[in-house]
Amino acid sequence: MRPVLFTIGGAVLSVLAFPPFGPGLLILPGIALFLVALRDCTSRLQGLSLGSLYGVLFFGGLMWWLGLLDPLALILVPVQALFLAVYGWWLAGRRQAAPLRWFLSAVGGWALMEVIRYRFPVGGQEWGAAGYALSDLLYIRLPASVVGTSGLTVMVVLLAAMLALALTRAWDPRIRWAGLVPILAIAASVPSIMTQYDAGPFRVAIVQGSTPCPFEDCPPNERLRTYQQHLALTETIEPGSVELVVWPESSTGSTNADPVLNDEIRVAIAEQARRIGAAILVGGDRIVGEDEFINANVFFDAEGDIEGEYRKQHPVPFGEFIPARPLFEW
Repeated sequence: MRPVLFTIGGAVLSVLAFPPFGPGLLILPGIALFLVALRDCTSRLQGLSLGSLYGVLFFGGLMWWLGLLDPLALILVPVQALFLAVYGWWLAGRRQAAPLRWFLSAVGGWALMEVIRYRFPVGGQEWGAAGYALSDLLYIRLPASVVGTSGLTVMVVLLAAMLALALTRAWDPRIRWAGLVPILAIAASVPSIMTQYDAGPFRVAIVQGSTPCPFEDCPPNERLRTYQQHLALTETIEPGSVELVVWPESSTGSTNADPVLNDEIRVAIAEQARRIGAAILVGGDRIVGEDEFINANVFFDAEGDIEGEYRKQHPVPFGEFIPARPLFEW
């Protein structure tokens, strides 16, 4: 009974670590309680059951809002929970291992599970990664600049595994050296972060020109009219008042409102960059085929020249593309 209660408690704390709750540090005892439950279980089958329970409660609490879009979208919950079920089954088979070996298995197994979960079967599915729970903690999240969110996730699980061993009174003095990993990562990231803070305030104007027909399509000139609304708002910005102007996604695009393809659009935006004396980051979409388009952010410097563009590399699964589309056309 205790492993079940620890698993439920761990899942609840893990959910509370993420917005809109918090603080993010709750993810540490959340995962630790789950690991304690796996150390206390009596068989691989029980580990599979505990992993399934933790996964369903955690991802269900994290993704419940998908049901507001379509109840069928909640199929993501058991799909994601399956990874934790397999992890629970695998780690339960090592419950009798020496503390150091169990520690390495717990941390390494979690890292491997997340690498696979991010990419299969959905692709780009990082919801629930432990590192994201630390987003509300400035100094604790600093290592993300060095190791990324995946590295933060590994460090959270590393500390959780150490806590789990301490709670179960199974310890190996060599494990304490693992605690240096997050300390060194924080130390390595502080100089670069503090350099950014020393730069002083950076003034940004966010232009939200909206669309001429919210919540519906209005062809044939919807994107052009959207661009015109953003341009009109930008014309109200006082010269010298900001260093950067940002236009959001889909504020330009199609064939008649793309600053890369349309010289008139490019010249108009460039004039505003020179007038204000600020760089302008323009979000837009560009048609590249009958049924395809790319999402590109075009960067104008303060002289009005296009410095380059960033094309979104991996759209959001189920938000901007359908994974395994032949199976989900319906």
